[in-house]
Amino acid sequence: MQEEVYKIMKGLEKFYSVMAAINTFVGKVCGWIIFPMMVLVFFEVGMRYIFGAPTIWTWEFNTQLLMVMGALAAGYGLLTDSHVRVDVFSKLLPFRGRTILNVVTDILTVVVIAWLTWFLIKEAVSSTLSLEHSVTAWAPIVYPVRIIVAIGFILLTLQAICNLFKNVTSLFVRETPKKDVITSGAAS
Repeated sequence: MQEEVYKIMKGLEKFYSVMAAINTFVGKVCGWIIFPMMVLVFFEVGMRYIFGAPTIWTWEFNTQLLMVMGALAAGYGLLTDSHVRVDVFSKLLPFRGRTILNVVTDILTVVVIAWLTWFLIKEAVSSTLSLEHSVTAWAPIVYPVRIIVAIGFILLTLQAICNLFKNVTSLFVRETPKKDVITSGAAS
């Protein structure tokens, strides 16, 4: 019996580390998207106020870059526990109480994010099949962005599942970790 549990735990640890590696790589690469976004804003401001010739494409392209960056980096944010959280009351709970609270919120998180991911996948498929374009004057194709956003949410869902499994596993650990703070999703 213990051997099967050991194998399951090793498999879960492998899953955690693979997801952590993927989300870390993708999240750090996404951090570099901010630079072309800054260049585009600088370019647009220059075109608008210096040359009096604003473009019709820069703000929309910047918005698409922001969607890509936000969606792909969300899993990394969950992994590193850098999302905003209000922990006024949970700080008062003992380790086990916080762990139980995290399990409950992780279950809700997985359900909501998985539902949203399913919706985004359906939208990406529909957009791709119709070769969807934006309805703006520039009218760029949008299905690649929809596909990337769906992929980002798949990574976010998998990271949320990792967090849930880690918190459920820590319920069965008898000793309190050295750090008296649960960092749901922190890289292990």
